[in-house]
Amino acid sequence: MSQRNIRYQILTFLVAGYETTASAIAFALYYLAQHPDVLDRVRVEVDEVVGDEVPTFEQVPRLRYLRRVLDETLRLWPAAPTMARTALHDTVIRDTTVPGGYAMHPGDVAVVVLPLVHRDPEAWGADADAFDPDRWLPERSRGRMPHVYKPFGTGERACIGRQFALHESTLALARIAQRFDLTPEPGYELDITTRMSLAPRRFRLGISGRSVMSAVR
Repeated sequence: MSQRNIRYQILTFLVAGYETTASAIAFALYYLAQHPDVLDRVRVEVDEVVGDEVPTFEQVPRLRYLRRVLDETLRLWPAAPTMARTALHDTVIRDTTVPGGYAMHPGDVAVVVLPLVHRDPEAWGADADAFDPDRWLPERSRGRMPHVYKPFGTGERACIGRQFALHESTLALARIAQRFDLTPEPGYELDITTRMSLAPRRFRLGISGRSVMSAVR
């Protein structure tokens, strides 16, 4: 990349990366608080991999269940909810429900709404709206339709900070699960707001120092 492009990319990290990553962590904390069984499994894994030390970059690949939690969170609520594609020449988007499909001409724009793509029952099953980290197990992911999971965009314009964001989120969630008990706010129902990214609105958690360490297997 040119020096100018490098400066642009650094600016993207600083401006775009902090809010989108914070939103993803907030959504993940919501689901962990709502699913104590999932939080318990995260803690068992963190205790096995990390113990009572500060999680490190090198340990991230071993936090496989936590990564599935994060992937499932981003499936349901991708921080960047849309991406657009512009036709470069006359083309037709095929749709079996529309005779002849959708004709597009140079300059026409199609907007892809990712929360709908990520919840398509044809790709994800009848429980597509449910939070289930185990849907990312290899045996359940094998054969899944391509291009149905794009929380970081795709192609040349895909987010340059993808791996940075995934590692940062995994480390933060591991440290939180390691140290704190999470109590959901009674009666709270997930309410979505859109700033630069999707985020839970008026979301609060009760937190306290973790009471018991998981038994390390």
